Amino acid sequence: MITLSVVIAIIAILAAMLLPALSAARESARANNCRGNLKNQGLGVMLYAQNNDSYIPCAKMSQGNNKWYFWVTAIAEQLGETGRWSFAWAADTPQSTKVIFQCPTLISSGEANTSKTGGSVYLGLTYQYYTRAGNLNADNEPDGGITRRPRVLGSMPDPSGALLVAENDKYAHWGFDFGYSATDTFLGAPHSKTMNCLYADSHVESQRDGAYDAAADYNKVRAAFGD
Repeated sequence: MITLSVVIAIIAILAAMLLPALSAARESARANNCRGNLKNQGLGVMLYAQNNDSYIPCAKMSQGNNKWYFWVTAIAEQLGETGRWSFAWAADTPQSTKVIFQCPTLISSGEANTSKTGGSVYLGLTYQYYTRAGNLNADNEPDGGITRRPRVLGSMPDPSGALLVAENDKYAHWGFDFGYSATDTFLGAPHSKTMNCLYADSHVESQRDGAYDAAADYNKVRAAFGD
């Protein structure tokens, strides 16, 4: 007769064998949800361009009186949210809007730190926008803001290579840049050492960890935008 202790041992072994598979399946589902988030953001970018003479959203725009209009707001408005926020979600912003800008892996792991290097912009935000994709605020820019202008979709030499939105890590800024000390670049890879990326042609692609760490790699992004 098989003793209870043997049965328990067998169950424990089977559970140990299944747990990695279950964990992998759970992470795969989260990664898929993350890609869905970025596809929704891509839809928002395309709708914004349709309604604004083919210009894509700026990373950040000044509205005066220290009020700012960020890319998150621009995209959310196209997806049905009407409130405008400055450095925070509006009090009545529905969770259905917030989750579009929150990677489920980073949220579940607790790595979606509420303190961003650029200030408390949209607490829980786990994606960041390419700041050189357009920014009407020229303050403290090395080139005086010349290249931080709104972009027209048709003006980009290679929109399929123009990295527009990337995942960030727990210390992330609301936007990312390459080659400028004024803005830190924290591209995260939370999905088994890969990260989901949205490009200016609205396609979503998974990239390996460190895909944009080398100068040659991020120079390709800048060239894709026409910098």
